[in-house]
Amino acid sequence: MDPDLQYIHEQMKKPSVNLKLLWIEYCEESRKSSALPLMYSQFCNHNQKFAQTRRATMHIPRKPAEAIEVDWAGKTAAIYDRDTGEEIKVYVFVGVLNYSLYAYVEGFLDMSKMSWINAHVGMFSYFGGSTNILIPDNLKTGVDKADKYNPVINRTYSELAQYYQTAVLPARVRKPKDKVSVEDVVGDISTWIIVALRNNKFFSLAELNKAIKENLNHFNHRAFLKKDSNRYSYYLEETPMLIPLPKTPFELAEWKSAKVQYNYHISIDRMNYSIPSEYIGYTVDVKITARVIEVFYNNH
Repeated sequence: MDPDLQYIHEQMKKPSVNLKLLWIEYCEESRKSSALPLMYSQFCNHNQKFAQTRRATMHIPRKPAEAIEVDWAGKTAAIYDRDTGEEIKVYVFVGVLNYSLYAYVEGFLDMSKMSWINAHVGMFSYFGGSTNILIPDNLKTGVDKADKYNPVINRTYSELAQYYQTAVLPARVRKPKDKVSVEDVVGDISTWIIVALRNNKFFSLAELNKAIKENLNHFNHRAFLKKDSNRYSYYLEETPMLIPLPKTPFELAEWKSAKVQYNYHISIDRMNYSIPSEYIGYTVDVKITARVIEVFYNNH
């Protein structure tokens, strides 16, 4: 009994589905039809040949909603001071769904942790969901310690990932294939979005980002070479499989340490806050957001 290769091809796009599982299911169907199933090696060989014939029209051999790759573009944009004419450098954040290559782009005045986190919040909102994996470079804004086997993700970035139900998996050092999607798209974005705006003069970040968003829309809808499809058409396939967003966006938090004094207070930014007396003498972690201050001891 010949396997339904088109069905296999579609099933392989789904999370946690692999050829071994599909072969077992195929064998069961064959036996129900009193047909002789192919051996596993033959099954894989048939699928490989089918995939090769599809490669010319397949956009990318990855599963929808599997991962988002993020980075700062190497090329910067600029805005100008309206009074002095001084050029102000703008750093460009790029996020890419690595199945559809659907992209998100936003400019920031620095590459601080706050900008990095806010860029992700805007990106998740633009995509309308998150993915199982988030792949950043080994940036200091996201990774406290780069390590080949056990990178240390900074606390705020880890909280962001938990909030959006994704797992941070930094690209390995000197392993460019870990971030092929975003690296390729960054080059295209440099040409079709950043360079395309070179003859325009912007006097505010909001003005520049509005123009970036307009060009981004054209970029995501531009047809692939030798194909009728585009990033947006593949994104529509991916959308139903994205992890739904929380009801409210992630709120950036700053973490500090403080020692509980003998008057059972801690001092944060020149303000005093009372703490239960049993923690006198202990060092506690303080989480500060725009709305609330929370105090933790040993993560509790």
